[in-house]
Parts: sequence; structure tokens; C-alpha cells
Amino acid sequence: MQKILLALSIGLVLLSGPRAAFAEWKEDVKVDRVTGERTVVMTNAALSSARQFGRKVSATLVLRCVASAGRAKHPSAAIVFSERVAMDTVATKYRIDNDPVRRNKMASVQNDGLALELGWAEFMSRLPSSSVLHIEFSLPWAGHALIEFDTTGANEAFRHIPCSDQKRLG
Repeated sequence: MQKILLALSIGLVLLSGPRAAFAEWKEDVKVDRVTGERTVVMTNAALSSARQFGRKVSATLVLRCVASAGRAKHPSAAIVFSERVAMDTVATKYRIDNDPVRRNKMASVQNDGLALELGWAEFMSRLPSSSVLHIEFSLPWAGHALIEFDTTGANEAFRHIPCSDQKRLG
């Protein structure tokens, strides 16, 4: 009996370890089938999920380079969901680490409602040195969905996506 309790205790300690153990950034290379151009994106799965129509909807934080009209490529972040979550801009609030909560941020919907663009300057400047991101979306079918990401190592993840103004992120 004592051996069973000891094994259970060790298992609980391992499961309740530090959050940094869960931070895992993955590199994904996309190849344009027409041009052959390779694009590197870094992804990080959420620690929590939203619920929509009684189902879990998973979320992934994606870091990539995007080109804006008339500008060089620059780093960008988006949250990609496992199913369509919105059709129009979405009201958002977020907190990085123990910073003040940023409210009334609008995330633009992309990829037919599967992704929400998070291009706010203060967000992008703070994300590389962060360790935890809590972000809440006011979604039409899922309500107020609070999603958490372990963003430890984001600075290194940004280094894997080649952008022309990479120096500004840290």
C-alpha cells in the first residue's frame, strides 16, 4: 500500500511541475505550390481550449512573417483554431505575465474564421520576453473564451522566422 501511495505522489509531483516544461515551440515549413517559396512558422499549442457547440476547440499560437502593402516583411502573431470561431472582428483582452490587462483590442478574422490576427504593436513587442499569455475572445458561438499559452522561449521562436526587421523584437 505504501508503494502505491509513493508512486501516486511521485506522479502528482511530476504532473504539477513548472509550466515551463509545457512550453514547446514547433517549427513548421510551408511551401507555396506555385512559387516554391518556403515560409517558416513557429507554433505553440494552448494549455487550455475553448468550448463551442458542446465541443472543445483547440487553439495554437502561430508566429510568422507577413508582408504589408509597401512595407518589408515583419513578425506577426495569430491564434489558429481547430474549427471556425468567428466571421468578423473579435473583441479581445489579454494579459502577458503580470502586466496590466489590455482591453478592447480588436482581432481581425482570417482564413475563413479559423484564425485571429494579433498584430498590436505593444503585444508584439512584449511577446518575445514573455512566459505566460492569457487571452480572452468574445466569440459569437463560444462566448467569452479564455485561452492560456506558455510562451516561454518565444524570443528563440521569433529567431526561427526570418524577417527583415527582426532586430526590433529583442
